[in-house]
Amino acid sequence: MGKIIAIASQKGGVGKTTTCLNLAVSLAGLGKNILLVDCDPQGALAAASNLKRITDTGLVQLLKGELEEGDIVVPAGWRSLALVGCGVQETDDVFFLERETANGNLGKAIRALSVGYDYILLDTQAGLSRGLFQLFSDVDSVLLPCTCKATTVKTLPLFLKFIQQARQSKNLTLQLEGVVITLYNEFDPCAVEVSETIQEAFPQEIFFRTFIPLLLSFEQASMRAIPVALLKRDTFAVLAYDRLAFELTERQKRGEVSGE
Repeated sequence: MGKIIAIASQKGGVGKTTTCLNLAVSLAGLGKNILLVDCDPQGALAAASNLKRITDTGLVQLLKGELEEGDIVVPAGWRSLALVGCGVQETDDVFFLERETANGNLGKAIRALSVGYDYILLDTQAGLSRGLFQLFSDVDSVLLPCTCKATTVKTLPLFLKFIQQARQSKNLTLQLEGVVITLYNEFDPCAVEVSETIQEAFPQEIFFRTFIPLLLSFEQASMRAIPVALLKRDTFAVLAYDRLAFELTERQKRGEVSGE
């Protein structure tokens, strides 16, 4: 059974889905077997990876007993990577998936799906919810994308407390994989200032050294529903996630996940 990492954030628009998809591709480039799971009822990951054009089934149909595990796992066609969609087709499916998540059934299903993979990356719904709190009881760690905006400084502490409470009451082995700065513009004085403020306010070891830059190529890749590596235009964007993938695996080897 591989390591299950929830890609989560306290707010939307921080590059969570972009990080989930492109980090997965970079990890696969390191020879890892990767499973990507879209746990967001909005299906952002399925849209970003073009999975929606292949199938609209996924977790909902699995949890309803309409399909088996093998029926919903779709090879991505990029390296050793496979995807599972959320399977939301109707409005009622949104409420169903939220209930199943809150009841712990989604987490159990993901555990069953994780056999044979090195990493299982979950693209989760942004914000705080009972369902996400419950989902944290069935994952190994949380990776938190974070932008350099003033609102981040104000909302990040609450989300870290949210993870800590989930660890204390639901999952004593839950780890904070780390915080990765995303959509970073090194030429924006405000972004630089906020970055420095955030890193001064929290222990340095919780932050990845890799920063994900604010680049047009990420939006172009998203419009084409492909990972940025398939654009073959911006090696700088690809290298950013390659570095993050390498850093993540090296941190795991050395046992440097931040834990408490």
